[in-house]
Amino acid sequence: MNLKDFKSDEEIVCLCKELSLGDLKAAIAGGADTMEKLREETGVGKVCGACREIVYELLDEMA
Repeated sequence: MNLKDFKSDEEIVCLCKELSLGDLKAAIAGGADTMEKLREETGVGKVCGACREIVYELLDEMA
């Protein structure tokens, strides 16, 4: 799965932390513009890591 597979901001990207695409977009827009900052603020990618590739795509897209 990659970022283009997500059709709405309500879809869950990180199942472990129940974070939606919209949650992550808001955090990035609020200044968490690196994986480290985003991980610290939201917890994304801290448990299993399956979402990391998508999160990196999102960070690149919003840069």
